[in-house]
Parts: sequence; C-alpha cells; structure tokens
Amino acid sequence: MSQTDPRAYPSPRAAMEDMRLRDLTEGIYLHVEPGVYMEQVMLSYPGPLMIVPTHGPGTVELVMVGEQDLLVARGHRELYGITLRVESELRAPVKTEGAGGLKAVDCRFIGTEPLRVWGSGKSEFVNCRFEGTGLEWRGGRGLIAGCVFDRARLSLTEDAVVVARSIRFSGFEGGGVGASPLSISGSRAEITECVITDCHVAYSRGGPGGEAVVVSQGSQVSFVDLSVSGDRCNAIHVQGKNTRAVFDRLRVEGGFEGRYTVFVRWSAKVRLADTWISHVHGGGVKVVDAELDVDGLTVENTKGEALDVVEGDLRGRGVRLSRAEMDLIKVVASRVRLSDVEFRDHTGVEQVGEDGKTYPRYGAVYVEDGDVELEDVRAFDLDGWLLNVTDGRARMSSVTAERLATVALVKKGAMVHLKDVKSLEGRRNQLLVLSAGFLETSDCVFEGSSHALACADAAGITLRSTVLRRAKSAGLLLTGGASALLEDSEVRDCSRDGIHLEDEKSRVSLVRCTIADNGGHGVIGPSGAEVKSEDGVFSGNRGHGTDGF
Repeated sequence: MSQTDPRAYPSPRAAMEDMRLRDLTEGIYLHVEPGVYMEQVMLSYPGPLMIVPTHGPGTVELVMVGEQDLLVARGHRELYGITLRVESELRAPVKTEGAGGLKAVDCRFIGTEPLRVWGSGKSEFVNCRFEGTGLEWRGGRGLIAGCVFDRARLSLTEDAVVVARSIRFSGFEGGGVGASPLSISGSRAEITECVITDCHVAYSRGGPGGEAVVVSQGSQVSFVDLSVSGDRCNAIHVQGKNTRAVFDRLRVEGGFEGRYTVFVRWSAKVRLADTWISHVHGGGVKVVDAELDVDGLTVENTKGEALDVVEGDLRGRGVRLSRAEMDLIKVVASRVRLSDVEFRDHTGVEQVGEDGKTYPRYGAVYVEDGDVELEDVRAFDLDGWLLNVTDGRARMSSVTAERLATVALVKKGAMVHLKDVKSLEGRRNQLLVLSAGFLETSDCVFEGSSHALACADAAGITLRSTVLRRAKSAGLLLTGGASALLEDSEVRDCSRDGIHLEDEKSRVSLVRCTIADNGGHGVIGPSGAEVKSEDGVFSGNRGHGTDGF
C-alpha cells in the first residue's frame, strides 16, 4: 500500500473493499509505506487482517476524520507499529466484537473514546501508547505488556481475563462515578509493575472521592509492585461480595484531603503484603464490613487514622504504624488479630473529660465494642495511649514499651488482659480503669509515671505477678468504689503511697505481695475501706513512720 506507487493500493480502505480480497479465508496482509492516510468511512474487513509499516514503527498514521470508529474487527486483527488517530470525540480508534481479537505491537492510539475490545476473543497489546483514548475490555482474554496510558484509562468488565505487566498511567482526568484510571469489574486479572501518577478522579458533582484503582463485582485480582502517587485521587477501592484482591509490594503516597487512600468494604476480601502507605492529607486504610489480611504493612504520616476497621475483620502480622494525627488503629464493632506490631512517634491531642481532667484524645489502638488480640508489640514515644477499650474485649501480650503516656485505658464495661508487658519511662497513668471496666495483668512491669501508675475508678483491676515501681505519685489509686486484687505482685519505690484507697467503698486484696520503699504509706485509706492481706511483705515505706496500713 502506497500513496506514491500507482501499482499499490492507495489506502487501507481500497484494499479492504477490493472484492477479490473479501473472501480470502487466510485474510490479507497490508504492507504500508510511510505516510498519513485519512479516512472518512469506517474500515472493516470480514477475515483476518494484518497491517505492517514498510519502514518500521511510527512511520504510518491512519486518521479517521469522519464521525465513525476507525477500525472495526470481527475477525482477528494484527497491527504493528501503526498510529491510529480519531478526531471525533464520540468514536473509538478500534472496536472488536464476537470471537475476533486484536494484537497490537508498538502502536499508538490517539483519541478521546477508548478502544472497545468486546467479545470472547483473545487480544494482546505490547509496547503501545494510549493518548487520551483508553482501553475498554469486555469479556475475552489477553495480555497487556509495556503499555503507557497517557490521560487514558483501562477498564476490565464482563468476565474479562487479563494479564498485565509493566504498565503506566499518568495525567488521567476522570469525571463521573467510576471514571478511574484502572477499574476491574466482574473480571480476573494479574497485574505486575503498574505505576499510576498525577491522576485526577472526581465524582460527577465535581467533589473528590474517586480512586485510581477500583476492584468490584466479584473480581479476582492480584497486584505485584503497584505504585500510586499524587494528591488528586485516592489510591484503591475494593468492594463487593466475592471480590478478592491481593496487593504485594504496594506503594501509595498522597490522596484527597480528609479521605482514606485505601478503602475496602461490602464483604470484599483483601490481602496487603509488604505495603507502604503515606497520606499527609487523610487516612491510611479503612475497612467497612469486609476482611483485610496483612503480612507486612507500614503506614506513616497520616492526618487521619492509619488503620480504621468498622464491622470488619483484620488479621495478620508485621504492622508498622507511626506519626498519625489521629488513632493509629481504630476498631469499631470488629475483630482484630495482629502479631509483630510496632507503634511509634505519635503526638497526641488532649481533651477534657467529664471529671474535668485532661486526657489524650488519640492514641495507638482505640477499640469500641470490638474484639482485639495483639501479640509481640513494640511501642515507643506515644503521647496518647497504647490501648483504649470501650465496651469491648482486648488481649495484649509480649509488649515492650518506652515513653508512653498510658499503656491501657479501659472504660464502660470493657474487659482487657495484659500479659508479659514491660513499660518503662511512663508519663501518666500507665493503667487507667474507669466506669465498670475490668483490667487484668500478668507477668508485667510498669515503671515511671507523673501520676499514679495504676488507677481504678468505679471499676475492677487484678494484678498477677506484676510490678509497679517509681511513680511520682501512688503506685495504685482506687476511687469511686473500685476493687483491686493483687497476687504475687510488687508495688515499690513510688514517691507517695504504695496503694491509696480514696473512699470507703473501695477495697483491695493482697495475696503474697510486697509493698516496699514507697515515700508514703504501704497501703492507706479511710477507716471504712476494705483492705485484706495474706502472706504480704511491707518494708521501707516512709509514710508517718509506718510500713503497714
């Protein structure tokens, strides 16, 4: 095919409409000399078709100047090194249907409407560029490799099965619900080495809310080395029953103001492995009525919660959370099981409680009506609490902590068990139990506090094989009719009383305990307060010259 050789077809349409070639079962091969070929009528051929430039990629351009799709394929099509441009804002460069597929290598597609790869055929796109246009893949199966989507999007729907590797998205300007650079609905995909940068996704009303990657409608997708950056879109949204997504080596930086950059909801199941997230304008990961499994997750520098779980299920290991302006983990009516967890560098905000005292507003783990188990925990430099439980259940074990405001805050009927906790250089009440909450510790050491190390107000506390030492106030303070049981425990080296009962309704039982070397009494309280001791040791307490109570 040539624009200068009189012996050749002058245009692709001339060759495709030659009746001598229409019925060839083997199809036609068009060898095209360099040039720009303008078309006003859709190109269509009933059989297999191959178009190849004579002088290599980038030398041949097919342009549709009319109000039609440029190339419609019902049989197999192969394009090598061709540029296809559509000037109409309503038409696509290529449309495939039925069992026909498209293979494009080193091609460039330019327009505003996406290529429509529809039907049951097999298609391949290798080293192609999509500029303004995109790729809408419905059904069928195929491969995308080494492709660039410039201001363009990729959507997989209707049981499409696609393998994609080394693909890049940039500069996409989405408008309308669902207009994301990469969306997968009711399909299966394996995506490796995908980079998404500087994309803008917005709802049709103009406000922020869209995500760069959307997986929904029962899709089954695995991602390896997905990277999303930019402040004009959220990163990921996975939703829907039977929807499953696995992200390995996910990297996310940025996102919309005040929104979570990774959102999982509506019975979806997601796995995050070796994932890093930073979102200075909003939150990290939010799970609502869904399941999240993690194996290596770092979230840092977030304005909102690093992890927020509502009526969901979170489990896994290797979690690293730091520098959030709100809670590092917020759990509401959910189940959480995590091990190998690290919290650090959390700057808290104080609020005034009902009693007029100031308390941290945020901390590491906040639980409301949830069930949480944390194992192998490391916590450093937290201005708020390590664990705050309201009307829920929590168990935390194998904990190393330094420079925390509070280890555990237990309220409103919550039940918490701490095992093998060592907290040094504490700043406030290390243990604070309020409003009918209950706290039990075993094999623990709590050292340092500007307040009482442990305080129970109208609540219950049990300390087994636990050491309270070096508080600037009392070791244990009981108020509001609180009750305490200490077994095989020590309260020592506190600046004031070892154990202080503030009212007559409070009570304490000591079994095989040592109360020693405190600046005040060993145990002191009003005459009506109940104090019991069995096989106890009281020594070195300096309150009014007495060691006892």
